[in-house]
Amino acid sequence: MNIDRIANAIEADAGEEIPGLREGLAEMQAEQSGVARQPSNSWSALHASSLAYRNRRLPS
Repeated sequence: MNIDRIANAIEADAGEEIPGLREGLAEMQAEQSGVARQPSNSWSALHASSLAYRNRRLPS
């Protein structure tokens, strides 16, 4: 998984930089490869950013 390519595509779609995105993707990749890690604040930031982005796209 090319984290930079994926992050660039997500940020291009969002139209803005998403703090913690690359770190969250790296954590996801590590989990898929069987490396156990503690969740960090970067994953929380990624989740909060994606929820905020999704919510602003919903029609009123």
